[in-house]
Amino acid sequence: MGIRWVALLCLVGGCAADADPHAGPAWLEVGGGEMRFEPLADGAEMTLAAGAQGGWHLWLAVHAGGMRPGAAELRVRMEPEGWEGPLQERWWQVPLEAVPGEAFCEHVGAAAVLSPAECLVDRPLRLDVTVSSGDGRSATDTVVVVPRAPATAEMPPCME
Repeated sequence: MGIRWVALLCLVGGCAADADPHAGPAWLEVGGGEMRFEPLADGAEMTLAAGAQGGWHLWLAVHAGGMRPGAAELRVRMEPEGWEGPLQERWWQVPLEAVPGEAFCEHVGAAAVLSPAECLVDRPLRLDVTVSSGDGRSATDTVVVVPRAPATAEMPPCME
């Protein structure tokens, strides 16, 4: 008799045991981070990281809900606010990885190269970030950050 009550409760109340944690509407949260996700709010300062070939980049990360783990495309459109500097766009094929105990996936450690970085330091930079999963779902998030030069770096002057 007890098993029938459990079955009835599952039918009436729904059982989470077989619910898909990656179902639902697609959403995206942009963060920073080379090794782990760090939330970003509008106006957040991000320290530039030196690249292997002499350039500068920002470490980006994303939390993507409503998408399954697997291959995805990560697109970042970078536009300086209040300055007619160069509009830049970067994209990568990245793995979205499941986060244990969470109903979202993440990708951490996307290096968004800035060029010319010396002209983008200390200026608000709008990041429009889109993730498109292998099953055709996509979501976009936007955040405005302020790139800062590392304390030990000597940036060349901006040649506007």
